[in-house]
Amino acid sequence: MYWKRRESPTAAPKEKVSLWGLVLLGFLASLALISALSYVFAAYTTQSLTPLGHQQTLTADQQAGILRNAVTAAAALGVGVTLLLTYRRQRATEENLSITNSLLELQQRQHDTQVVSDLRDRYSLAAEQLGSKKLPLAIAGVHSIESLTDEWWAQRNEVERQNCVSLLTEFLRLAKKDRDNLSDVGSVITATILGRLKAGLAEGRYWGLHINMAYQAPSNIPDLYVNGAQLDLRGVRAEDRGDYDIGFMTRWYMAAGSVDLTDLQLDMGNLLFQDSVFHGGTIRYSVDENGSGHGRIDFSRCTFSGTTFENLEQSRDAVSLTFKDCRFEDGSFSFATYQRPKSLSFMNCTFDKNIFAGSKEMSGFDVTELLIHNCEFADGLQKLESRRAPEDPERN
Repeated sequence: MYWKRRESPTAAPKEKVSLWGLVLLGFLASLALISALSYVFAAYTTQSLTPLGHQQTLTADQQAGILRNAVTAAAALGVGVTLLLTYRRQRATEENLSITNSLLELQQRQHDTQVVSDLRDRYSLAAEQLGSKKLPLAIAGVHSIESLTDEWWAQRNEVERQNCVSLLTEFLRLAKKDRDNLSDVGSVITATILGRLKAGLAEGRYWGLHINMAYQAPSNIPDLYVNGAQLDLRGVRAEDRGDYDIGFMTRWYMAAGSVDLTDLQLDMGNLLFQDSVFHGGTIRYSVDENGSGHGRIDFSRCTFSGTTFENLEQSRDAVSLTFKDCRFEDGSFSFATYQRPKSLSFMNCTFDKNIFAGSKEMSGFDVTELLIHNCEFADGLQKLESRRAPEDPERN
């Protein structure tokens, strides 16, 4: 025990040298270096290894020159040593930084791998919830899948994001078939999908993806924003309103992408677009051949600029297009011979451009009934000439 008590004071850490001590040590080292260099320069000047005892006395100018050369040489040597130490410190710093960056990259890759693995585990769990016969669990699964689309977007993984949306649309199809157990879930899925197709959503929350709601879409869709999305709304069925069937599409805004409205089930009714803006994109439409084969699409108080309309029905007696109080800023209506609509009607519309321009073989109006009533045309637009329909000489 006594031996340990004797060693304990020596085991204590030594105190660090103070700043003033370091300054004094540096000053003494510099003074010693200058003295040594002065001796070397003096020996060189006198050509003697013992310049202080040499018979030839150094002049004041020689002494000043020796001192000046010694100080300059000491400064240069100090700068060189400083540069060398700085270079070595820089190399060591760069090597440490490179090692640190490699470790950080490895940790980031491990983190990303773990995040992806966790997201896929959550996807599997959400799919199980979605397929549950218990309504609360199924609805929780819908919201979990919706949340996953945001997190996959944060990972910049559009493939997995599309998989989430496709899973919802597949369950929507199943809910349509199994009305007893899944109808409520289908309503939640529909509201979720249409809720992600709204203007003004934060970045990443908008679903500009392929969304297949074929034969599952409701007849009333308000406030739809289409910008890059490929939206499949085939088979929209107009609601029975007693004397007629109708479907309402209000306050749409289309900038790019496409909307598929083929196989419309109108049954002599009509699909009404109101207060909408179409700037680009494509709308494809046709009436269900297995139904009445007739119907009408009405556009009321809409603005058009460069949107392409494609009638996919091969019979001109399929669907009619009616435009009321609309404005045409750009674009055209050109239909191939087998895609002519039954009729085109423009009432109280404003035309900033001649939308009827096009080659004769593509214009498709020779056997299509065209009605223009109380419309305004911008200056310079060619006036339309009325003529009698070839199949009915009595009609204009």
